Amino acid sequence: MTIGFIEVDTTFDLGPDGAGKLHAGSRSGSTVVTVGDINTNFPGVDGFIINLAADVANNSLKDTLRDAVQDAVTANFNSTLGAIVSNLNVLGLAASFTVPRFDGTAATPITFDAGVSSVDASAARLLVGASSRFTAPAAHTRQPNRVPVPPGAVLLDPDGTQPVAVAEHIAVLQQALQAHWRGGGLDGAVAMERGANVTFVTPLPPIVFVKNDGSVGIDLRVDITLSMPTLFAVPIHVLATMRATASVTYANDDLVFRVTSWDEFSFVSDVIAISSSVARTLEDIFVTLMAQMAERSLNDVLPRLPIPTFTIPDALGAYGLPAGAKLGLIGATMTTSGRHAVLRGGFGVR
Repeated sequence: MTIGFIEVDTTFDLGPDGAGKLHAGSRSGSTVVTVGDINTNFPGVDGFIINLAADVANNSLKDTLRDAVQDAVTANFNSTLGAIVSNLNVLGLAASFTVPRFDGTAATPITFDAGVSSVDASAARLLVGASSRFTAPAAHTRQPNRVPVPPGAVLLDPDGTQPVAVAEHIAVLQQALQAHWRGGGLDGAVAMERGANVTFVTPLPPIVFVKNDGSVGIDLRVDITLSMPTLFAVPIHVLATMRATASVTYANDDLVFRVTSWDEFSFVSDVIAISSSVARTLEDIFVTLMAQMAERSLNDVLPRLPIPTFTIPDALGAYGLPAGAKLGLIGATMTTSGRHAVLRGGFGVR
């Protein structure tokens, strides 16, 4: 028996399920199966009768086969595709992790949550928006409570012909920084060179932004109590502010930052008169402190980038696919686009 062809046309509806997951299922009544002519070639006298009967019942045979294929596609494709897309998860970061405090005395426990927030499909691409949230046990109640996000669209539709692209908004880094700040990770005390001991509090969270050249800017304000017997008989109080610039590179699902310069720096003190040489000494100490704080914070608060992946369900192991493995972005390169870091690459098992 030979079948000319079997053509299946079905439409799947895709969207968030309301619980942070992606859902896919065939649209009711959308599956259309077309079956080509069925020919038989059985030998002998009995075969001649069977061939003749098959010719007479050709339409009935096609209808039976069509119904069987349609039922199989609806059931199996729904469960298979549904299992794959519902396993879309924003991985790369653990659900909880710790970030070392700047003074090295402890670590800030941070919880990471993510989910599907929007879905937009076209003939050219599928665009999935993912929400993110970083939280930490509060070590203080200083304002602001909300995470500052730069104006403009948060969701980016990356252009290009690559199979997969992931756009990470600067707000993801800002969320992680603010969680670390809220957990007290940027308050403490450290010993500096020249016999200086510094107790510091960050009254505001660090603010990050993408600069026109693709580097990252970070604004810091730090309240400092400086004990330095070689210069001052008693500890002095200083308020210091800095805007620093950091280069950023991508490697192994991680952004690597290096502070390359400070664009603005100022400090005020409760000491009425300070000589220019003492002011330069203090500036060296405070710039070193704040540059280290900026670089370490940028690198530590996101141990790995949150990268969306699909988990291959166990049912597909029968087809030679590695059940439990992650499908997602591979061989990625990074560029910056406005407020986003954009990773582009292939699609495969990670």
